[in-house]
Amino acid sequence: MKKITKLKLLTVCIFLAQHSHALERLNDSSLSTVTGQDGISITHEVSKVTVDQVNWIDYSNTGSMKLGLHTVEVKGLDNSSIKSTLDFDVGKTDRGAGIRIQASISPFQATVEKLMLLCGAADCTTASQNLGSLSLSTISPLQVYLQTSAGLFNRDEIAHLDFQLQNASIGYGLNGQSLTLKDFNFNFSADGYLYLDQNEGIALTTKSKDGQTDHLVNLMPVTDLTDVDSSRTGAKNPGVNIDLRYGSDPSNQKNIIRMGASGAVTNGKVFFNANQTGLAEFNSVNHASANLIETTKTAAGYEFAGAGGLHFGVSADFTRKGNALLGVNDNPTTLEIGHTGHGSYAVEFSNLSPLTIRNSTVVSDLNTRNAYIDFGDIYINTAQVKSLSFIVNENVKKVLGAASTDLKYDMVPADKGQNVALIAIRGMDFQAIARKARFISDNSIAEITSSSGEWGIGLPIFNLNANLALFSQNYSYNNTTKFGLGYNLAMSTEGYGIDKKTNAPSTTSIIIVDGAKGLHNEEVNYYAGLRNIDSYLKSDGVIGFENDGIYIKADNLLFAAKAEIAIGQLPGSLYNCQNDSNKCGQVVPIDNFARKDDVLSSIAFKLDGKGELFIIPGMNSSTATPDTNFLSLNANFEFNPLTTAEKNNQSVLGSYVSFITDDVKSNGSVTSTSVNLNKMQGHVGLESAIHVKKDTVVLDNKINFNHPTTALTKAQIDAGNVGRVFRAEMAMSPSGSMQKVAEFAITGGAMRSTFGITPR
Repeated sequence: MKKITKLKLLTVCIFLAQHSHALERLNDSSLSTVTGQDGISITHEVSKVTVDQVNWIDYSNTGSMKLGLHTVEVKGLDNSSIKSTLDFDVGKTDRGAGIRIQASISPFQATVEKLMLLCGAADCTTASQNLGSLSLSTISPLQVYLQTSAGLFNRDEIAHLDFQLQNASIGYGLNGQSLTLKDFNFNFSADGYLYLDQNEGIALTTKSKDGQTDHLVNLMPVTDLTDVDSSRTGAKNPGVNIDLRYGSDPSNQKNIIRMGASGAVTNGKVFFNANQTGLAEFNSVNHASANLIETTKTAAGYEFAGAGGLHFGVSADFTRKGNALLGVNDNPTTLEIGHTGHGSYAVEFSNLSPLTIRNSTVVSDLNTRNAYIDFGDIYINTAQVKSLSFIVNENVKKVLGAASTDLKYDMVPADKGQNVALIAIRGMDFQAIARKARFISDNSIAEITSSSGEWGIGLPIFNLNANLALFSQNYSYNNTTKFGLGYNLAMSTEGYGIDKKTNAPSTTSIIIVDGAKGLHNEEVNYYAGLRNIDSYLKSDGVIGFENDGIYIKADNLLFAAKAEIAIGQLPGSLYNCQNDSNKCGQVVPIDNFARKDDVLSSIAFKLDGKGELFIIPGMNSSTATPDTNFLSLNANFEFNPLTTAEKNNQSVLGSYVSFITDDVKSNGSVTSTSVNLNKMQGHVGLESAIHVKKDTVVLDNKINFNHPTTALTKAQIDAGNVGRVFRAEMAMSPSGSMQKVAEFAITGGAMRSTFGITPR
């Protein structure tokens, strides 16, 4: 191992930084030209690093539980040495004593053979659990540059940060297979404020303390160093690039999905502390209230997190054309999602806007707020848990037929409690409507230069709460017992309400948007889809990695949701007509998503049972096309059986799907009528293929009834062996009470469909 350390006279100034009169004055330009010869330069070279174990102790459990990285090895790329450099400089600026830190690590490969969950207390269910393996490798140097104008941590003085993690691969492994973030980029340049706070902990934000000054974080695209078509010059991947691959061969993994983000964001913030106060707090909207503002309720079962754990948050606003902070060389935010691998296509989203086009009914009062993403409060703990509570809103409570909005669920095994690594999310929001979208091609093929039409899409998420517990669990697949990752997940979303952080209308929806110019020389903003989706998902089971794909088994699966099927114009748009109505040219109500004017019908469902999902990645080859390289999903689901008493009780719906029509009376009261499929039982399967092509997205689906076995005989059905045959009751509720219309059974067969979306 080689070590080279160089210390200069300016080292003394580090310890005298508070005495600014003793330092040479440095402005921003001179700081940027300072080299290691003016301060401290440390160069370190090593051929390989091995670590037996590194453990994080969670003092929530009085130090009895740990998360550990065991058998760690770090070595240089292609067996070369790892070279690390650190330059540290201090100098006087107009604002005080400035600091400049520049660090770099040459390409390397790091592996963690075992990610361990350890428990040393006498009452621990399992003392040691292996959660899988981890890996990290880079083919470009990892570089960090930090420059401050007054000290290291200062809420009032600006700092500059460059972070360049480029062309990396981050993998998680089970059973010799790996789920990998290939060509992972987290590449940005930011101006803001780095500080310590008694409540926020360590924080980095772009906005000043008084909120009057903001700065940009530029997510800078990165040169693609892998598979680039000869017709392309300067091909790049997004500044944040998430490219999911799967397989045992790191050099030729199969393709799952790619997501990315580039351009400038603002109002950014990252904080990190150990405060667990908000772990038990859930926001929800009381839809009986006139203001629809989020309120906070406290759930039970989270007392274990009182003394420790991790708490952090990440948030940022997206910019669009016309944002005053954008300079000549700054680009608005764009997002990407689609398939990946050679010959693949994706969709790029731009003109990211909030839900409402205007702030009021005044035509000139355009909404200049930004669309944004806020990952909420994220908590990471280790714990031994028997049960937890999870709070949902009134709409979800009604769909579930639950007695309370406070839902209690057990871990596995419920009698002893389960040692888990618990990841909790509280209040995650993604409020963005992409009013423009276009198809783009992978760098491995020629670039698409033609327009994809004037269309967009909205996938906003409001108030997502989640608990994800992870632990080690074996599973059986093809009569072979294997090592897997056990999980216990509870998750919910809010359909519509006023966000307590932004005081803005917010929604969870899936909508297509028409962004073409209308009669009033602005986007018409027609939309169609599912809006105001209240949902709840509860599942526990195991995740396994198989040769052909990712296997997810749900021993218990409960999925419930309610949404509105609607067609109309986005809130705050101008009615796209001239003389047909007195509304022509006027503003669509700002609270349009809280009204029923655009609603064709509502849909509600509850699916309760167990199932399996197999995610089959697309094949990667030099001649791949969307017809050969596509994502496939194979699934089966078995509804929980009902007792004889439940079958005969019309108030028991079991698993059901309901189409609802609401009649709004002149006095504001609402009368609901529904058509239902109730008491669904049996076994169904799904085979689906998703083809993302040059100008269209195609979904090929096949639903199998009486899956996976052949049809039962009449004797078996008569004997009550109906666990696999799909059965349901058709019912109506014209006056509020459920009335059975018919009962039917599908003893076998398949239903095929092809659904394509081609923008105009």
